Amino acid sequence: MISKNTKPDFYAFHKSVTEELFSIKDRIESLVKNHWLTIGEDKETALRSLLRRYLPESVIAGRGFVVTNNECSSQIDILIVDASKPTVFKDGDFLLANPDSVLGVIEVKKTLNSNKKKIEAIQKLIKIEKICNKIKSDEDAIWSGLFVFESDKKIKNKFLTALGHAIKDKTEHINCIASSKDTLVTYDRYYAGFGTLGHYFKDYEITGMAPSGFINSLMEFIANKWRKSNFAWAPIPEKCATYTSLILPKGENIVRILKDEDQEI
Repeated sequence: MISKNTKPDFYAFHKSVTEELFSIKDRIESLVKNHWLTIGEDKETALRSLLRRYLPESVIAGRGFVVTNNECSSQIDILIVDASKPTVFKDGDFLLANPDSVLGVIEVKKTLNSNKKKIEAIQKLIKIEKICNKIKSDEDAIWSGLFVFESDKKIKNKFLTALGHAIKDKTEHINCIASSKDTLVTYDRYYAGFGTLGHYFKDYEITGMAPSGFINSLMEFIANKWRKSNFAWAPIPEKCATYTSLILPKGENIVRILKDEDQEI
């Protein structure tokens, strides 16, 4: 007998995306052991492989550097560029791109257990953003994300604390942080509670679906006209996530962390 229930199970889908990512990582690690130069590359490769399955053909996910007429960025673990625009140099995954072609950058880490290391990773992304955004308008600003495969669950709101220390002015931010399978930090430029433009970060506990949330943030940025269909990638149903917020109002040196019970989900 054929089941009458034809409704797609997106909850199971998002869970499977997470398992798919970690399965790719484990598959690589099982074959390449004790080579310390490749320890980070296996995780970068796993995430790049997953992203390529879902990103549009008009986008390239590689690795490399952003170069301008007077500076070069630090190495970028995952460099996302517009395939319709020329690159300075391209060979396989390796890219040298000018800021005009860059859509996004991702820093990939195995662990970030100290607050100092979290701040350093965030500030590295901010520096790369600044190189790209010097020649871009606000509408063309790049997307940036931090993906950490293993997390220390003993410290709550650890990334909010790091963001509060890493962000020095109103032009700085990163778009998304995923930590292991369960923690997702998202960014919004607006917060109605302050009635002003500013930085608003949410730290979600979203069991088993953080990688899908990370991909959703990137794809929504790249294809901002798909909002009527983004339900397929938005893995934060009201009943399965709680969050705490960090608010940095524009023009004010205020860091405010709201308690979970202050949120209306």
